[in-house]
Amino acid sequence: MLDSISNEARPVTPGKSYYGWVVLAICTVLVTLAYGLSLSYSVFFKPLAGQFHWDRTTTSFVYSISWLIRGLVAIAVGWASDRFGAKAILIICGVVTCIGFVASSQVHTPWQFFFTYAIVLAIGLSGSFGIGTSLVAKWFDKKSALPFGILSMSSGLGLLVVVPIAARLLVSYTLPVTFIICGVAGGLITVSGALLLRPAPKRVLRTDIVSSPGSVLASKPANEAKDVTLREALRYPELYWLMCIFFVFVFTTQIVQLNLVNYATDLGVTPLKAATFTSILAIVSIAGRLLTGLIGDRINTLNLMLIALAVTLVSFAILIFSTSLVSLYFFAVVFGIAYGAEVPLTPMMAKKYFGTKAMATLVGVFQLAGGIGGFVGPLVAGRIFDVTRSYYWVFIIGAIVVVLCAVPVLILKKGSSDAVLVSKAIPAGSGE
Repeated sequence: MLDSISNEARPVTPGKSYYGWVVLAICTVLVTLAYGLSLSYSVFFKPLAGQFHWDRTTTSFVYSISWLIRGLVAIAVGWASDRFGAKAILIICGVVTCIGFVASSQVHTPWQFFFTYAIVLAIGLSGSFGIGTSLVAKWFDKKSALPFGILSMSSGLGLLVVVPIAARLLVSYTLPVTFIICGVAGGLITVSGALLLRPAPKRVLRTDIVSSPGSVLASKPANEAKDVTLREALRYPELYWLMCIFFVFVFTTQIVQLNLVNYATDLGVTPLKAATFTSILAIVSIAGRLLTGLIGDRINTLNLMLIALAVTLVSFAILIFSTSLVSLYFFAVVFGIAYGAEVPLTPMMAKKYFGTKAMATLVGVFQLAGGIGGFVGPLVAGRIFDVTRSYYWVFIIGAIVVVLCAVPVLILKKGSSDAVLVSKAIPAGSGE
């Protein structure tokens, strides 16, 4: 009877010819591009402030709004991807990204730039992470920590590759021409990558679940797939605690990434040397993502998150007392380790608690929480700097928020323990 089963329903073991690795590579490129284009705002920051005569609060506000819009739109984009397929939605995102950048190159008033950059472009950049995470989770339904670690390298690669390219373009061309190049290249790469994507082979899953009473995991029968819809997930506290964690993660990373170069140049470091801090941070974070991916299937993800938070707290302490070039380099290394670990843990925990059925939508929910953090963080940092003319209290607040983030992690650890998920692909019609 097993011989009559179609190949699509058979369990697929990832090997050298497994197309999931191609999908993973494409998603990594697309997320790298989206993160890199978004983080390139740190390069555009001072030219934009000079062009529109903005203070740092206003300049940061544009970036904050773009993060908030990306988070709001990510839920709808994730839902559309789960319903209509990743390929079509990513093609639309690529076209909108091109339109957003090109339109931003032609504006002459602040409100026009708010609309084209913080709204239109943000919509275009909102889909890659959630859709990419969902595709990788479905192609690698078992032992997914390493693929998640590879995919999570994208934000570090974006910082390491795309941001320096944007900076080089800005040296060679005007800001409008740089925007046009970024838009056309970003749109073409996104559309081309989307055309190469394939949906994952369908599987019938059986899930054995060991969990504490009352959790989302314990509520599912042992013979039922663990996957839940967004409506079902909204009933469980695990979703909201994970949203709190993602809020804090983006809040702290954005106040660092957006202001690190400004902080260094304010201390007298040359812009060229200050740019190397972000490169070091990116390189170290990539190594952290790979390490997390390698050990993520073996160690409790909540314990890993607590370790990452502790390292983040240490990095803020280093930054608060940094007065020299050496101490700033040391900060970049330590913060890069924590940043690298936290990124892959988010989709790993999402899959652990809610499965892959509506993962693009659920990751969109987490992106909304992160978008709020990305909105609040830079805005608070810019306002504090404009009032105090110093980043000291910005980094103090960042450290306090990191400490508070341990609360939801500990609540999840106590309430859900480390749920054991054993998902086994079963051929349809096998009789089990």
